[in-house]
Amino acid sequence: MDDAACRPWAIVLSSDVVGLGAVRSLHAGGVPTIVVMLDPLEPVRASRYGHKILVPRSPDVEGALLDVLAGLEREPRPVLIPTSDHLVHFVAKHRAHLEGHFRCCIPPQAAIDALRALVPLVPEGQRGDIQQVVSNLQLAYADAAG
Repeated sequence: MDDAACRPWAIVLSSDVVGLGAVRSLHAGGVPTIVVMLDPLEPVRASRYGHKILVPRSPDVEGALLDVLAGLEREPRPVLIPTSDHLVHFVAKHRAHLEGHFRCCIPPQAAIDALRALVPLVPEGQRGDIQQVVSNLQLAYADAAG
């Protein structure tokens, strides 16, 4: 069996430009990629990279996404890459089921919960830059302890 046949696929749960960036990077690394989109207007839809699958509209979005993922099982287990907080939450919520079929590249639940607990403490305009958030929290802690 050749190297390409043994290489695990990546399945990108695409969200906005982050999904597009992930697909481009995986292509540059020679990783075969499937892109799962919840929105037909995702920026990645126009990319020439990755095989695209649109999740059908449904009142049960999570169920529809799980159904699409069920059809993507292969060996070796693909790496499942969520590209938004919402999609990380989805993978975390269904981790027990998904880990049997995919390699889930998200942090442990305790780390996700800790970060979610910190978000309300961060000013709205700074939530996008995690380094700035951590720096500000460290300064606030130092001021309070000082």
